[in-house]
Amino acid sequence: MSGKQHNRIGFDDLAESKEFRQFFVIVKALTGILVELVSPDGTRIKRLFSRPAESPVCRLVYSHPRGRQACIHTDLRHVQQAACRKQAFHYLCHAGLIDMVMPIMINGEHVATIICGQVLPKPHSEQGYKQLERKLKPLGFSPSVLRKAYWDSPYCSLDKFKIIMNLFSFFVEHFGEISWRLKQARQEEIIPIQQAQRFIHDHFQEPITLREVAQSASLSPNYFSSLFHKMAGTTVKHYLQTIRANAAKQLLTLTPKRITDIAFEVGFSNQTDFNRVFKKRESCSPRQYRQSFKGRFSADNSRRTTQ
Repeated sequence: MSGKQHNRIGFDDLAESKEFRQFFVIVKALTGILVELVSPDGTRIKRLFSRPAESPVCRLVYSHPRGRQACIHTDLRHVQQAACRKQAFHYLCHAGLIDMVMPIMINGEHVATIICGQVLPKPHSEQGYKQLERKLKPLGFSPSVLRKAYWDSPYCSLDKFKIIMNLFSFFVEHFGEISWRLKQARQEEIIPIQQAQRFIHDHFQEPITLREVAQSASLSPNYFSSLFHKMAGTTVKHYLQTIRANAAKQLLTLTPKRITDIAFEVGFSNQTDFNRVFKKRESCSPRQYRQSFKGRFSADNSRRTTQ
């Protein structure tokens, strides 16, 4: 995988971002407008709201098989159009509500599409209800149920909707740029840590020092120590001890070597340090670990011979 591909911001990055979700939760609270995030090919959807928060009209329409099919078809068609046009636009859905699609372009790449809206295009009125009733007549909803859904649904003027579109566009553009830069910076930090981890795996049997590990990553010891803890979630010393202890467990269970010899073979300078580190990690001494493994092995063989 190239550095460019590894650093790219994709659909999953946006879908899992707390900041991205929080922005649209605030938008929902202020405007009543709901947002969905759709993958570029339209196959994956991430709702940035809970299902009960939907517009009552949309929730009612979606509860009918034919209504749900019409919603999915309408959304997919406009997502495809947004991908081709590479710009946001608004439209009226099959039920007559305002929706919007906005392709999210980061570094010239289409990484996701925002679908939002579910609001009435005109203030509530009897005429507006009659128009909705005519559009949804084939679905056979009860007039009383449909009327309640209409009057409970949010309204947003077209002028206000366009302002919200500009707000979305501004946020998405800057969020994408900042996220890309942060991910690029993080990748630049990961590379030297990966180099250091490879060095530790290759030399754990030797009496290596923090300075030597830092040099393998071309960093100063102090900065490297801090960066390693940040990226790996543990200290260099603890990471090295983990590698050595795991190697010792293999030798304890697979070979008859003396424990003293194993301690030196995996990089410890003396058996006392080896015993202390091993017991702290495994809650038993190396000798007890070996005996415990032999006990389990004997028990397994006994069960096999009696079956």
